[in-house]
Amino acid sequence: MAKSEYYTILTKIGMAKFIAARASGNGVNLKSFKLSSKVILPSEEMQSLEEIVYEANINSKSVDENNPNYVNLMCHVPSDVGGFEVNAVGIYDEVGALLAVGNVPRTYKPTLKEGSAKELMIKIVMELSNAEEVILKLDPSVIMASRDYVDAIKIELELKIETLKEELKALINTKEDKGIAANLDKALKTELKVLINTKENIGVAKQLVDALRSELTNKINSSIPKLTIETEARGGGRYRAENYYAKFFLNGIFQDEFIYIHGTSMGNNF
Repeated sequence: MAKSEYYTILTKIGMAKFIAARASGNGVNLKSFKLSSKVILPSEEMQSLEEIVYEANINSKSVDENNPNYVNLMCHVPSDVGGFEVNAVGIYDEVGALLAVGNVPRTYKPTLKEGSAKELMIKIVMELSNAEEVILKLDPSVIMASRDYVDAIKIELELKIETLKEELKALINTKEDKGIAANLDKALKTELKVLINTKENIGVAKQLVDALRSELTNKINSSIPKLTIETEARGGGRYRAENYYAKFFLNGIFQDEFIYIHGTSMGNNF
């Protein structure tokens, strides 16, 4: 079976650290990551990356829920950082030793000044014989919300919006309403009162009131921000790394773009 074009491997330094951790039981601290613009072929002999364009602490590390031998690492680059190309990633421990290195599909990270603000998320999946050898402690300042947490907040927000809509509709339909109904055209209000006070026009008045309520409801619904997301996946097939693109639109207007790179380690996994 041919090796994939994009992959992550442990360096000899990384292998030695995991062997020592296995013997001592102290674990290995996968602490930070660096991104490089240089196109590389990952090698066990590598001790450093060249042409570094960005470095930071790892944002999330966890044992995979479906495979206890997989450790998932999430490396995030915020939207206000950019102006460079990403071709390689390195994983480092707390003393700055390069433990794992990988190449990724060529990805350009723009800046807002260039007309596009994108967040970049690189996911590295490391396959180990014992994932418990990895220290999972994180710096609280770099922890990002998980997808499940974001989804839970989204559902809660949607429920609150629906509750607010119903309360607002009820307010419009009451005589005591002094808000939206108070801003209606005075002539329209006068005409409405005349129609209501004329027995022969009860049907017409009802139609007018129903139409008015429908119009106000539509205005309420249209005033609520609507977020839509367009997604696209590139790569895949024989590759072990893929790029996922997501564009965010608020009320049909483009707001932001997000790039997600998913790479899986292979080759010399422990």
